[in-house]
Amino acid sequence: MGKVKRIYITHCSAKKDDSLKNTGKNVTPDKLYTATSTQRFMKKCKEKHVEWAIFSDLYGVWFPNVENEWYEKDPNTVTEEEFRKLLKDFDEKLAAYDEI
Repeated sequence: MGKVKRIYITHCSAKKDDSLKNTGKNVTPDKLYTATSTQRFMKKCKEKHVEWAIFSDLYGVWFPNVENEWYEKDPNTVTEEEFRKLLKDFDEKLAAYDEI
C-alpha cells in the first residue's frame, strides 16, 4: 500500500496586508494573510513539511506556491453560482489527495 497523500486546509481571513491593496502585485498566501491564527497554521505546516492550502472565498483552493492579488470578498456575499464554482475548484484541485 502506498503512502497516503494528505493536505491541510484552513479558511481565508479578512485580515490581510493592506500595503498590498490596489497595487496589482501578486503574492503567495503567506505574504497576504496576516491574521494570527492563519499565520500560525501556515508556520506550523511549513515546520512539519506538510502540504497545505488556504480556502479563499474568491480564489478557491490557494496553494502556497501560487501568487494572487490582494482582494476583499466577504463570505456572506458569495452567490450560489460562485459557491458552485468554489466547490468545483475544491473537488478538482484536491482530487489527488487521500486525506484533507
